[in-house]
Amino acid sequence: MVEAALTVVLHDVAAETWPDYQPFVEAVDAIGGVPITWLVVPDFHQRNSLEQQPDFCNLLDQRVQRGDELVLHGCYHADLEPAPKTPRDWFMRRVYTHEGEFYGLDEQAAGERLAHGLE
Repeated sequence: MVEAALTVVLHDVAAETWPDYQPFVEAVDAIGGVPITWLVVPDFHQRNSLEQQPDFCNLLDQRVQRGDELVLHGCYHADLEPAPKTPRDWFMRRVYTHEGEFYGLDEQAAGERLAHGLE
Protein backbone atom coordinates (compact mmCIF):
# COMPACT_ATOMS: atom_id res chain seq x y z
CA MET A 1 0.00 0.00 0.00
CA VAL A 2 1.25 3.47 -0.87
CA GLU A 3 1.25 6.08 1.88
CA ALA A 4 0.02 9.55 1.06
CA ALA A 5 2.80 12.13 1.01
CA LEU A 6 2.73 15.88 1.02
CA THR A 7 5.27 18.62 1.30
CA VAL A 8 4.69 22.35 1.42
CA VAL A 9 6.98 24.98 -0.12
CA LEU A 10 6.91 28.58 1.10
CA HIS A 11 8.37 31.17 -1.28
CA ASP A 12 10.01 34.48 -0.35
CA VAL A 13 10.40 33.68 3.33
CA ALA A 14 11.83 36.60 5.29
CA ALA A 15 11.18 38.30 8.61
CA GLU A 16 8.85 40.79 6.92
CA THR A 17 6.82 38.09 5.16
CA TRP A 18 6.52 35.86 8.24
CA PRO A 19 3.29 37.51 9.51
CA ASP A 20 1.63 36.48 6.23
CA TYR A 21 2.85 32.89 6.54
CA GLN A 22 2.45 32.33 10.28
CA PRO A 23 -1.28 31.40 10.32
CA PHE A 24 -0.77 29.04 7.39
CA VAL A 25 2.25 27.36 9.02
CA GLU A 26 0.29 26.96 12.25
CA ALA A 27 -2.54 25.29 10.31
CA VAL A 28 -0.09 22.94 8.56
CA ASP A 29 1.52 22.11 11.91
CA ALA A 30 -1.91 21.27 13.31
CA ILE A 31 -2.27 18.58 10.63
CA GLY A 32 1.03 17.08 11.75
CA GLY A 33 3.77 15.33 9.85
CA VAL A 34 3.91 17.70 6.88
CA PRO A 35 7.45 18.88 6.11
CA ILE A 36 7.89 22.43 4.90
CA THR A 37 10.57 23.72 2.55
CA TRP A 38 11.29 27.36 3.31
CA LEU A 39 12.68 29.38 0.36
CA VAL A 40 14.51 31.98 2.43
CA VAL A 41 15.60 35.42 1.25
CA PRO A 42 18.23 36.62 3.76
CA ASP A 43 17.86 40.36 3.04
CA PHE A 44 14.48 40.80 1.34
CA HIS A 45 14.70 43.83 -0.98
CA GLN A 46 17.62 45.04 1.17
CA ARG A 47 15.19 46.13 3.88
CA ASN A 48 15.44 43.63 6.69
CA SER A 49 18.57 41.47 6.93
CA LEU A 50 18.35 38.20 8.85
CA GLU A 51 21.38 39.42 10.80
CA GLN A 52 19.05 41.99 12.38
CA GLN A 53 16.34 39.42 13.14
CA PRO A 54 17.65 36.98 15.80
CA ASP A 55 14.14 35.89 16.83
CA PHE A 56 13.25 34.99 13.26
CA CYS A 57 16.58 33.16 12.86
CA ASN A 58 15.76 31.17 16.00
CA LEU A 59 12.39 30.31 14.49
CA LEU A 60 14.09 29.02 11.34
CA ASP A 61 16.53 26.98 13.44
CA GLN A 62 13.59 25.43 15.31
CA ARG A 63 11.92 24.56 12.01
CA VAL A 64 15.07 22.75 10.84
CA GLN A 65 15.09 20.80 14.11
CA ARG A 66 11.50 19.74 13.34
CA GLY A 67 12.63 18.35 10.00
CA ASP A 68 11.87 21.28 7.71
CA GLU A 69 14.31 22.36 5.00
CA LEU A 70 15.77 25.81 4.37
CA VAL A 71 16.69 26.75 0.79
CA LEU A 72 18.45 29.93 -0.30
CA HIS A 73 16.00 31.77 -2.57
CA GLY A 74 18.24 34.62 -3.63
CA CYS A 75 19.99 37.12 -1.44
CA TYR A 76 17.77 40.18 -1.91
CA HIS A 77 15.03 38.92 -4.24
CA ALA A 78 15.39 42.12 -6.23
CA ASP A 79 17.02 42.97 -9.55
CA LEU A 80 19.49 45.66 -8.45
CA GLU A 81 21.40 45.88 -11.72
CA PRO A 82 21.19 48.82 -14.16
CA ALA A 83 17.98 49.00 -16.20
CA PRO A 84 17.63 46.56 -19.11
CA LYS A 85 18.77 47.94 -22.47
CA THR A 86 17.10 45.58 -24.95
CA PRO A 87 13.46 44.50 -25.33
CA ARG A 88 14.49 40.91 -24.65
CA ASP A 89 16.29 41.81 -21.42
CA TRP A 90 13.43 44.08 -20.38
CA PHE A 91 10.97 41.21 -20.86
CA MET A 92 13.19 38.71 -19.06
CA ARG A 93 13.96 41.00 -16.10
CA ARG A 94 10.68 42.87 -15.68
CA VAL A 95 8.01 40.43 -16.88
CA TYR A 96 9.26 36.84 -17.00
CA THR A 97 11.38 36.82 -13.83
CA HIS A 98 10.03 40.07 -12.33
CA GLU A 99 12.45 40.08 -9.40
CA GLY A 100 15.11 37.88 -10.97
CA GLU A 101 18.13 39.15 -9.14
CA PHE A 102 20.54 36.81 -10.95
CA TYR A 103 19.46 37.35 -14.56
CA GLY A 104 21.62 40.45 -15.08
CA LEU A 105 24.67 39.11 -13.23
CA ASP A 106 27.72 37.43 -14.70
CA GLU A 107 28.91 34.12 -13.25
CA GLN A 108 31.39 35.67 -10.81
CA ALA A 109 28.92 38.22 -9.45
CA ALA A 110 26.24 35.53 -9.10
CA GLY A 111 28.67 33.32 -7.19
CA GLU A 112 29.56 36.18 -4.87
CA ARG A 113 25.88 36.92 -4.28
CA LEU A 114 25.18 33.25 -3.48
CA ALA A 115 28.13 33.10 -1.09
CA HIS A 116 26.89 36.24 0.67
CA GLY A 117 23.40 34.75 0.97
CA LEU A 118 24.78 31.58 2.55
CA GLU A 119 26.79 33.45 5.20
